[in-house]
Parts: sequence; C-alpha cells; structure tokens
Amino acid sequence: MPVDDAALALTNSFGTIFLVVAVLGLTGFVVIIVTRARKLARVMKSSSSRMILDDELPGETESTDRGTDSRLATLDTLMMQGKITPDEYRDARAKVLGEL
Repeated sequence: MPVDDAALALTNSFGTIFLVVAVLGLTGFVVIIVTRARKLARVMKSSSSRMILDDELPGETESTDRGTDSRLATLDTLMMQGKITPDEYRDARAKVLGEL
C-alpha cells in the first residue's frame, strides 16, 4: 500500500512541532527551578540567618536568665546546622563573651 506524500509530510511536521514544544516546555521548567533555587540561596545568605540569630540570642535583660554556657551552646548548634555563617558566629560569640 503506497504512502501518501502529503500524509508523510504532515506526520513529519507534527513530530517536529511536538519535539519543539516539548523542548521549550522542558527548558521553561528548568529555568523556573533554577530561578527559584537561586532566589532561595539569596534569601538564605541574606538577613534570614541574622533573624534566626537574633531570635536565638536574648537581649541584655534576659542574659541573667540564660547562662553564658547555654548561649554559647546555642551558637554552636546554629553554626553546626548551617543557620549562621562563620562570620555571624564569630561576631555573636564575641558579643556574648563581651557581656561577661
């Protein structure tokens, strides 16, 4: 049974169009994922870790309630969990020890 050239051309065109649409859709999906990952990384590097640090370390009025050892242990835990950077750890540790 002979194949109609017009039907064959239409089938090839449909396959090509389908492939282009699939590649564009996949590319869009990857771009969205990468964009969200970069945004999350920026948020994690920005003030969010500073807010966690401020929440975990009490102010001067509460320093008598929690001992220095407890506050330093909290800092160690935050550092090990990656919630604060080494610079933030060093600064906060100096602040706690400076209040002695």
